This record gives sequence, C-alpha cells and structure tokens, in this order.
Amino acid sequence: MTSNHDIVAALDQLAYLRELVGVNRFKTLAVRQGARRVAEADFFIADTAARNELETIPDIGARLAAKITEFIATGRIREMEQLLERYPAGLIEVMHLQGVGPRTARKLWDALGISSLDELAAATRDGSVAALPG
Repeated sequence: MTSNHDIVAALDQLAYLRELVGVNRFKTLAVRQGARRVAEADFFIADTAARNELETIPDIGARLAAKITEFIATGRIREMEQLLERYPAGLIEVMHLQGVGPRTARKLWDALGISSLDELAAATRDGSVAALPG
C-alpha cells in the first residue's frame, strides 16, 4: 500500500518541477497545500482514495485528487514524468540551496547543463558560474 509519506514526496517533487517550468504559482501552491494536508493526516490517504473521498479533505480538489489517485494506482504521476523529461530531478536539490530558486536553477541547467550539487560545485570551482550574467 502507498504510504502518506510516499504521496507527500511525490507531490513535493511535482511542486518543485512545476516551479522550474514556471507553472502559475497558485497552482503550484495548491499542490504544496495538498501535500501538507496529506502529511498532517492521521489516516491512510490510500484508503480515502479507495472510497473516492479525497475531495472531502481541505485543500484537495478534483485535479489534485486525480493526481493522488493516479500515484496510488500506478506509482507515478504522468505530469511529473513529462516534467522530468525537460528537467532532471537533481535540479530540485540545487533549488534547496539558500539563494537558489527555480529561475536560478533553470538558468544553471540551460546555460551550463548543471543538474546536481556535484556539478554545481565543479562549475563554481572552475569559474563557469561566476561567468554567467546576473
């Protein structure tokens, strides 16, 4: 059975990927709020999904309920897979650094192909990052 923790992790990753591509921030915020509700739940979200009652949980609307149900059923979210085709998951770790948001992470990827913390460290040492405009 899919745990609440697994659902939260998937939704968090989806939210970060949405930030990378510049999805409307309110839509991204909705995913984050839904993830928070799943994290706070003291019951199994998978059981609630099986009863088609996800939308009874505050901050979980029809679209997010469909994504959660898809994840529980298949272990994946199609939108997230499509976004991972554009940007590697390692950029999420880069975004966790203080001062590095989605625009900076996207710039590092687009300009230098940086997709991990190790690659960022190497590019910082060799001066590639400092050479970027801005």
